[in-house]
Order: sequence, then structure tokens, then C-alpha cells
Amino acid sequence: MLEYSSPDSSSLQPSQLDPRELVTILRVGSMEAQLARLKLEAEGIHAVVANENISIIHPLAFSTVQLQVPALYAQRAEEILKRPPQPTDEGEYVEESYRCPKCHRKSVDLIRMSRAWRLARNIWLIALLLPLLSFLLTWIVPDPRLDKLVQRVIDQWKFAWMLFMFLVAIILIVTHKRRKRCRDCGHEWA
Repeated sequence: MLEYSSPDSSSLQPSQLDPRELVTILRVGSMEAQLARLKLEAEGIHAVVANENISIIHPLAFSTVQLQVPALYAQRAEEILKRPPQPTDEGEYVEESYRCPKCHRKSVDLIRMSRAWRLARNIWLIALLLPLLSFLLTWIVPDPRLDKLVQRVIDQWKFAWMLFMFLVAIILIVTHKRRKRCRDCGHEWA
């Protein structure tokens, strides 16, 4: 068993850590655990990522791993990990769109589109499929008069259809920003 004489863990190497003295401070995905381990080691606390191999072999059954530190340093390690990064910190992930801008966690859900935006999207999809439906109709019903009628309608409305598709696509793709909500702190943003 190791004797800890001072709160400075920089003298400990990961191979010297006794597994019986480690406590789990975080259960997250493998990549996030490695990032948290590196953040702790930059602060002088040695950490171990447990169960990483099994999560790689069976990612559906074991989607999380355990980040473990010596029990003596658990509280300090939790404080370091809860501390939000400063916007001036180089290399930090402050501006990633899938992280909460308030608490910087990755537990972000997309909020369902409003009824008006869903209606606009559905109308655009139906309009996108209209030429395919007209050709399908003329293929199923082989009537020369129906074929001439469909061709005449297509010729008359081709430019208007293309303009409509382009404008609605621009509106749907460029102007609409999906709102997001953090599961941890409840913050919402666009």
C-alpha cells in the first residue's frame, strides 16, 4: 500500500497507483474520459481510465468508461473538471456547437422544430417529389392525353418550380437555426 505524505501527486506514476485506493469520479465516453484525464494530469493529478478496452470491444453494451483518481485527490479533481474553461484558454472547446455555452457539457439535445417550420419543410419535400410523382402517374396510366397534359404542365411550371425549390431551400437551410437544450443545466440557445 502506498503512503501519501503530501497532497502533491506529481511524484506518483500511473503504474504506482494502487487500484484499491482509486475512486471513480466520472462515467463518460472513452474520448471524453481521455480528455478529462489529460486535463487532470495537466493540473498534476494522475488519473486512470478504467474499462476502456471493453468499451472499445463492445461499444453498444459498454458505452461509458470510468475516470479514476486516488481517493485523496478526488475532491480536487472534481473541482478541476467542473471548472468551465476560459474563452482565452488555447485549445479548449469553448465554441463547439454541440457543447453547452453555459456549462460546456456535451449532453445537448436538439429541440423539436416549431409547427410552422415542420410544415414548411414538409411542403418543400412534397414539392420536390412532384416531378417524380407526375412521371410515375404517366408510367402507371399509359394514356397519351394524360402524358401530353403532364408535359404541358411541366413545361409551363418548370421555372416557377425551380425558383420555389431554390428559395425555400435557402430559407430552410440558411436562415433556420435549430435550437438546442442542455440536459445538465437546462440552458437553451440557437
